Amino acid sequence: MEYSEHRTALKITLNLSKDQINITEEYEKPSQYTPIKIYTRIKENAILIILDTEACMSVVTKPLVVALGLRWKPSTRNDVIAVDGKPQAAVGVVNGIPVVITEAQTFILLQVINSASKILLLGTDWLDKYKADVLSSIRKLRFVS
Repeated sequence: MEYSEHRTALKITLNLSKDQINITEEYEKPSQYTPIKIYTRIKENAILIILDTEACMSVVTKPLVVALGLRWKPSTRNDVIAVDGKPQAAVGVVNGIPVVITEAQTFILLQVINSASKILLLGTDWLDKYKADVLSSIRKLRFVS
């Protein structure tokens, strides 16, 4: 699609030559969220978890906690946004369970939420604690353990 009237106006406004103007339609496409998934081990179980750069806290669903045989304590958090995007209260909190990525043990407080799915989501609390860098262009995760 050609935007000749916009191209001319832009050229005049910016005082650029014809060769210096490039218009892309990329910005018009809706951005799509592709979750970052990484393999971990919890209590010797291989788990595919989601690393979410938009979640402020790490959460785990109750069915996964039960399946892994983890114990949780009651939580007073009522401001958790669940994996389905709806606000809900946490039903509990899991602390002190090692989440092993490659050979590195990491620990993070996990808010337990109700859900039908078995999901563990590491949020920015984990990213900040372990000074993690997500290198999506080369599909790498770097962190300090």
